Amino acid sequence: MLRYCGHDRVAVLNGGLRAWRDAGHPVTSGDESYNPTRFEPQARHEMFVDAAGVQAAMSDSGTCTVNALSPEVYAGTGDHHYGRRGHIPGSLNLFYDQLMDGHRFRPAETLTRTLKDGGMLDAPRVITYCGGGISATVDAFACLLSGKEEVAVYDGSMSEWVRDESLPLKTGSKP
Repeated sequence: MLRYCGHDRVAVLNGGLRAWRDAGHPVTSGDESYNPTRFEPQARHEMFVDAAGVQAAMSDSGTCTVNALSPEVYAGTGDHHYGRRGHIPGSLNLFYDQLMDGHRFRPAETLTRTLKDGGMLDAPRVITYCGGGISATVDAFACLLSGKEEVAVYDGSMSEWVRDESLPLKTGSKP
């Protein structure tokens, strides 16, 4: 979200505070004060797409659309679904959990290999989606970590898509 607002110097602590502490790094408590500064947000609208953007991408061979949910939810065979079963036609499946090792992202070379094998690094543009836009950010961020800049998240994801009966869904494990 900070990158969307125009912050370029953003980092994520891989593994969170727990990993920091487990590595023996110092932690302080108490009040901190910093010199005030002014930030002028510059929204990067291309980092998010809506349903119309996903529909347009369905016929765009230069866009790789990726579902970050489990293979069972993607295929429409699991117990969990969002009101209608399946996935957006043409979308690939890269379960976000394949990119994680517990609470940490897998090593960079593993991420790059997994994303490349999933077809995400070869396409000019990637759109990720999931159930409500949260898990999709894991796939999107992994792309950014691997040097892929043209990445967007469909934040309405399946929660929005399934409500419009005119929008297609496909079941099964194939795009």
